[in-house]
Amino acid sequence: MVEIFKTNISSEEQAASIVEYLQCNFPGIHFNFDLDDCDRILRAAPSTQKMDIEAIIDTLRTFNLDCEVLE
Repeated sequence: MVEIFKTNISSEEQAASIVEYLQCNFPGIHFNFDLDDCDRILRAAPSTQKMDIEAIIDTLRTFNLDCEVLE
């Protein structure tokens, strides 16, 4: 199941850096940003493992970024 998060990522460079960090720390989950969307969404799609949504949110918050699950 793909999870969608609302963020405040502001640049392609920042998004690329965050995706690289997330991929290293959450193997088995594919991450990508859609910065053209008004909510600057982060998609997280697990391939095999169960996702720890709170851990993903907490990780982004360590970078002083806003992150919340979109319903």
